[in-house]
Amino acid sequence: MKYKYLLFDNDGTLMDFKKAEEFAFEKAYKSCGCEEFMPYSNNVLKLYSDINDSWWKKLERKECTKPQLMVGRFADFLKAMNITGIKAEALSEAYPKHLSKGGFLFEGAKELVEKLSKHYDIYIITNGIGFVQESRIKECDYYPYIKGVFISELLNAVKPDKEYFDKVLSIINAKESECLIIGDSLTADIKGGNLANIDTLWFNPEKAINNKGVTTTYEAAVYNDILALLL
Repeated sequence: MKYKYLLFDNDGTLMDFKKAEEFAFEKAYKSCGCEEFMPYSNNVLKLYSDINDSWWKKLERKECTKPQLMVGRFADFLKAMNITGIKAEALSEAYPKHLSKGGFLFEGAKELVEKLSKHYDIYIITNGIGFVQESRIKECDYYPYIKGVFISELLNAVKPDKEYFDKVLSIINAKESECLIIGDSLTADIKGGNLANIDTLWFNPEKAINNKGVTTTYEAAVYNDILALLL
């Protein structure tokens, strides 16, 4: 392959964010006293997840700031649950502390990164919160095989903005043609590649339909497909 650098998205591509989300949200929900209003359940988690996803999409579209997202998602959740007497700020503070401990890799992710690291320089690109992502990534099994981590909060730029990728390429001293973005999000990773003129590999284990108006250079449903393409 013509590439020298692989820019891997983290959550949904290498790490199981849903598992980390469930772990962190359950801890925060209980520690902040929400169970006094309603017992924790999968339905409670799903409600929060839907609200959380909508806020991250707002951030991608520049309709809110990161601080607004951090509190707003919990304010909306408490309102939807009709929970009073608990402040969104309390959940907003507790949740990322627990999330920072949720570095759950998908099965085979460590082996994927390890094998590819013998042929490419691998970097992690993520829109997550600075200290949360740093903690999760540094403690996970793939960390010894990557060259660096680029977190949107620390770069002061967000995927899919071209500015984000321009900063990444400037730091690693790479050309667009030397890089391949690998990620599961059409709106953050693949669109970002389109805007920055970088080739993309859409990791699509759910075999979803590309209905976001973006162009993918490659597509893979399982890690073995990525290895077959790149090795």
